[in-house]
Amino acid sequence: MTERDQVIATLARAVIDRKLTEQQAADILRAYDAGTIPAALTIPPNEAGQGLDEDEIALALLILLALWRQDGAAIPATFAARLSWARHLADAFQTDAAGLAARLGRGELTLAQWQTEAQTLIRRNIIQQAGAGGLSSRGAGAGLRSIYQEQAAYLSRFADEIAVRQMAGLPMSEAQIAQRLVMYAGRGYGQFFREYESGGTASGWGWVYRYEARDDNRTCYPCADAEGYYLPGDGPYPGEVCLGGGHCRCSRTPEYNPAIYEVLRG
Repeated sequence: MTERDQVIATLARAVIDRKLTEQQAADILRAYDAGTIPAALTIPPNEAGQGLDEDEIALALLILLALWRQDGAAIPATFAARLSWARHLADAFQTDAAGLAARLGRGELTLAQWQTEAQTLIRRNIIQQAGAGGLSSRGAGAGLRSIYQEQAAYLSRFADEIAVRQMAGLPMSEAQIAQRLVMYAGRGYGQFFREYESGGTASGWGWVYRYEARDDNRTCYPCADAEGYYLPGDGPYPGEVCLGGGHCRCSRTPEYNPAIYEVLRG
């Protein structure tokens, strides 16, 4: 596929996604053909979402274990300690997302290179959040790969939006790109809670999980609406329903409460 073919494909996807009108796409293509604007190329959708095999999962979990050891404990023993690490990983994602946006803005990365590194960041976050929740490395690939491929598909459309805005002369700012990328950390944050609940530590008779939303003006309405008790594995998860994605500050906290457990079981 030539560079021009890739530009046309990107513009076509943007029209389908209603990021551009057909007339706007035609104007951009004419400007590209005239040599007045450079191409902004992304990874084609059929090539996005590659990676995340068992070896990568094992390596990411080993790195997480090394970080825990540096912090003074091989494995966090309590839910509160594990949740603290989940939030630490979410904060690290925000820092890395800002760094990637800055490198893209300075021209140190092409858009396709930015997309590649953003995919790697998302993969690592999903794996390590799952690890903080209690995931073991072997046999986890299929489930995490499905989650990652979904997020990579969303990222591909975001990269297309960056590309067409750049070619249209209306580029997104570094802050806008960083903030949008942080949204993709939400799925990993939700996976932390899913893995913890499926681990059996607090999932037997009488155990329920309380969705706790932060009670302030930064709390989104889906998180506020989600407040309440759920059986392990049921109901909404922080980060996943949150409009802020990776900015979510809510939690699902285990609680031994047989009365509520019986009510939820009906």
